[in-house]
Amino acid sequence: MLRLRELEASITVDGSELEQYDTRLAQSDQEATCWIPSEAGKSFSITWNDSLTSREDCMVAKIEIDGVKCGGRVMYPPNHGKWSSSMHSKNYVSASSASTRAFFFQRTKSSDPIPHPKIDDHPEHTREIVLRIWRVQIGTHRRCERAPINLPEMSGTSNGAEPPRIQFGHEITCRKRTNPKCTTLDPQPYATFIFKYRPAEVLKARGIIPSVKPVPIDADLKSGAKRKRTTPTQEEESQENQPKTQRKTAQKGSKAKKSKGDPLRDKEIVEVA
Repeated sequence: MLRLRELEASITVDGSELEQYDTRLAQSDQEATCWIPSEAGKSFSITWNDSLTSREDCMVAKIEIDGVKCGGRVMYPPNHGKWSSSMHSKNYVSASSASTRAFFFQRTKSSDPIPHPKIDDHPEHTREIVLRIWRVQIGTHRRCERAPINLPEMSGTSNGAEPPRIQFGHEITCRKRTNPKCTTLDPQPYATFIFKYRPAEVLKARGIIPSVKPVPIDADLKSGAKRKRTTPTQEEESQENQPKTQRKTAQKGSKAKKSKGDPLRDKEIVEVA
């Protein structure tokens, strides 16, 4: 997860967190940025959590995707009863006061070329999922009344000339909700998480996803077998150069020395081994 202070955030697809690359933290310790590989046609969720159990302030997490404001969540402190929670997640935008649309990575055609890394850097091709967390003061609750907003349709596909965008699923009816009135306490967000997304092929072409080459492993080492020693030692060479009678005498002498060893010392070596 991308971490700032006591907060963590990530993008999940099919219940699994997307890998994060080239993570960078601002000097102010209030902003974290990373790259993630988008998965064409897959729905995703923005997940975050707060590990500070002694927090007393209420907070609001606001989501913005490709410049589109997608609402957020109220984060109540641990002492706020049933509304308090440390884990939060959001996978949709409210299309109106009584309907939602899920987050999706844009589909691509199988014949689409990979966007060139240099073209992909153009400011107009910005692809970002931004999560901003604010300290707020909670006021009275009110019924959520939102006029329908114009969002990209799910049927669109990337033409290959530019990287895929985020799209929104088909509209789903939901019951009307009430939202509290929130007043921010600071001029700047308490924490900002920025997830820049591109297809994995683009990130590899730009060197953001490293290409790991497999390291060859010796078959004997992999199986756990010991290599046989092929180079003779100096003692073996000297013995080879001696006459057979001298070698036999030396071998007998060594056996005799071994048999006369200290039994306690020999026992001690066995136990240590």
